[in-house]
Amino acid sequence: MPATVGAGRALPRPPLPVTSTFNIRPPGHPANRPVIIVARRNITADQLDHIRERIESLGMRTHISRGVSRTIIGCIGDEARLAG
Repeated sequence: MPATVGAGRALPRPPLPVTSTFNIRPPGHPANRPVIIVARRNITADQLDHIRERIESLGMRTHISRGVSRTIIGCIGDEARLAG
């Protein structure tokens, strides 16, 4: 609960300390679009590995999320590399 002053007004919060700086792309920048592959329900481990290896060979990283009935592969990096 924030501290209050006078008639119940909240004190302003101090700014958060910056621990690192990095380049943030503006909203709508092409490199900000997520690339997510939704695999078939019956994908095999070998097929999943093949997809992952292909994406990583293009210089992107992958994040695999296995659910009860679906597996998705998140592709992290510049999706323009997938266009070639």
